[in-house]
Amino acid sequence: MVLDGFLAPADVQAVRADAEAALAAVGRAARVGGRAPTQAPQRGDTARFLRRDEEAAAGRAALAAALGLLLAVQRRLVAGGCDAGGSTSFQVACYPGNGACYERHADASPSAPARCATAVLYLNPGPWDARRDGGELRLYPFGESALHGMGCEGGEATTLVPPVGGRLVIFDSRIEHEVLPARLCRRYALTAWPTSIEAPGELEFCETQRPSSGAPSARNQPPRDARVTHPQRIFVSVAAYRDEEAQWTVAHLLRQAARPERVRVGIVWQVDETEDAAFIRIAGSAAERAKWASQVREVRMDWRQAAGPCLARALAQTLWAGEGFYLQIDAHSRFGRHWDSALIGWLADAEAASVCSRAVLSTYPPDYEGTGAAALTPEDDRPTLLCGAGFGEDGFLRLRGRRLAARAPAPLPSLFWAAGLSFSRAELFLELPYEPLRFLFFGEESFQLARMWAAGWDVLAPPASVVFHKWSRAGRHTFQAEVPQDADAKAASRSHVMALLGRCTWPATC
Repeated sequence: MVLDGFLAPADVQAVRADAEAALAAVGRAARVGGRAPTQAPQRGDTARFLRRDEEAAAGRAALAAALGLLLAVQRRLVAGGCDAGGSTSFQVACYPGNGACYERHADASPSAPARCATAVLYLNPGPWDARRDGGELRLYPFGESALHGMGCEGGEATTLVPPVGGRLVIFDSRIEHEVLPARLCRRYALTAWPTSIEAPGELEFCETQRPSSGAPSARNQPPRDARVTHPQRIFVSVAAYRDEEAQWTVAHLLRQAARPERVRVGIVWQVDETEDAAFIRIAGSAAERAKWASQVREVRMDWRQAAGPCLARALAQTLWAGEGFYLQIDAHSRFGRHWDSALIGWLADAEAASVCSRAVLSTYPPDYEGTGAAALTPEDDRPTLLCGAGFGEDGFLRLRGRRLAARAPAPLPSLFWAAGLSFSRAELFLELPYEPLRFLFFGEESFQLARMWAAGWDVLAPPASVVFHKWSRAGRHTFQAEVPQDADAKAASRSHVMALLGRCTWPATC
């Protein structure tokens, strides 16, 4: 749909001025969308994701008002029967007029699968001569055509839309499109991507992303009718904060599995899309990456929107798709040979030892040496057992892992639980999904343990080590050091945890 005059000329000028200021404040090369058939580089614009409240706070009232108008468009889409009631993300982009373009792609992509509509508002004042200035939007609306992929030159049907100021263009995010070279004038556009209300959503830069408090968000919990449909598969939850090791963690996880085909990974990348672009991937050969691509699901969010491990792990759980086993690890891990078979076998032993047959394998994994391709998996596979190390000033218990003298014959009863290695059946997180407690770090493990204990789950340590962890933080980005802490949200999360710890009762009988 094309709607001319959505903004009056005077409003176009005001919004464009604010857009220029917003890009000057934090401009960056734009990243590529999904399903593009050609190789990078694919786009030459400068772009920035926006939040309406932040633009208003920065004094860019015209731009904030334009974002409000695009939210009104989302509401009209919902009223018309479109499944667009989820969150909405916004981006402003500028093509500098030097022939910059954006090659053919679709906005609905593996990193933003919930995008259901694209609304583009052009901010180009004055007349726009498409023959002279270029920059038209070319849509390929017939995806099922026999000529699909042939392009305009090959006879494929297309629709050309010049970027006239004040014009609003709305189309299905699955439709492939491109921006033709902008030759002489700077081309500005403001884009909104509403998402499906039933999908996890584009959990990066979205308007409704931030919970108002530390309380649980039903949006991040599994649907009530969620059930295991692939009982032999393993879902691996990975929360990665600007972590160069994450790419190697995923590759090693799959390489070392006895049956890699049963492993599915859900990873939450909290990254700078420009500075961190080199490692937002699976490490390894091109053949390995192609083989494993379908087994890895992802959410990407800007690192400045990160709010701690609980939120990231809650988002990772939204990527679960019916796998029978659930493994939670940190993004800097390595694995022993056939780790998957070992954990499944030990879990069966642990369930046999559990009074209620509800068991979780968990501990602090031993360290590994080196990084990247040069990392060394230790030959020493003696297990660790969690012990209390004292209470911090915040009132939360600190833990440490103690190395045993030898391998154990069976899983060992444990008083504690660790977030960096937890293996269980999927019923654990279906019953007790992660609560996205913002800015909570210490307290995460005590909170989860209390919930498990009250529900009758037993924690046992693996009898040997098949997962290893990089404990040194040297040279690594850390959430605590880089992201400004929201004191109110952090206090609310801590209060929520302390309230639960104060009311925990003895678990019900089986």
